[in-house]
Amino acid sequence: MSLFIQPRIWREIRDSASFIDMRLLRATLVLISLISPPTLAAQDFAELIKNVSAVAFSVSCWSERGAVQRKGCPSKEVDYGIEVSYQVTKVAFPWSHNTVVPGEWKPVRKEVINRNGRPDTTTIYEPGEDTTIMSSYLLVDVAVGYSQFSGFSSVDPSFELRGAVREIPAVSIYGTLSSDDEHSALKHFKLRMGMRSGLIQLWDLQANDPINANTFDTYTGSAHSFQLGGIAAVAFAYKKELYPFVEYSWMLRKFPSVQWSLAEAHTAPQRFPRELDFTGPSLAIGLRINIK
Repeated sequence: MSLFIQPRIWREIRDSASFIDMRLLRATLVLISLISPPTLAAQDFAELIKNVSAVAFSVSCWSERGAVQRKGCPSKEVDYGIEVSYQVTKVAFPWSHNTVVPGEWKPVRKEVINRNGRPDTTTIYEPGEDTTIMSSYLLVDVAVGYSQFSGFSSVDPSFELRGAVREIPAVSIYGTLSSDDEHSALKHFKLRMGMRSGLIQLWDLQANDPINANTFDTYTGSAHSFQLGGIAAVAFAYKKELYPFVEYSWMLRKFPSVQWSLAEAHTAPQRFPRELDFTGPSLAIGLRINIK
């Protein structure tokens, strides 16, 4: 199934009122395709989904830099993203008060035997795993995400620049201050820090170079690069499973070599940027849904 839309049709969709909904839908489909290889068996995919601990949706504003400028924020062209998390482990702090709760006995199977011509059913039980209740600990999880942002233009007004930057995908590792104690502030407010990395690419980048009042040459640009940065976030428990959050990040996002091309094989004008730098801070708001 193709997830790409022709530029002309995409611009029409972008101008419609349902654009943000379409972006979230496409982001979800792309993320599913990224975390599930084509050869993944059905049962393996079910296990992959079953192990997801949380899903987060967010929108954010980023800081302009270099040859590009931001059109405005907030707007329909800000950064948006989706992320799924997998819990790795819990690390108790030295001052944490820990209590071990024995696991409950659970029925696992039934056995039927014949006693004097009558069936006799026996239920077999096995003990569940013990649970450790911690007053304070560091929750470590790994997340896979997809995001896209656009809404930038050229600092040079002599040509028009448009396009988007995509993650393909991003991988993050987080440490979250947490607690199992219902009376602890860490049960209701989550403080999280982490690092994010992965490949990024320019998508549908175009530079329109005017020839006269009514015509222009359209150049297409392409580039791939590597991003790296740090993240800090705070969330609060709106309900047991819902955690609205605010996230601050600083990412290194620089494309050192942008390749420009034109169908007629013209040479790209010298004033076109040979590198695009989106390095800098961004501020995001979103909703994290805890699944388990």
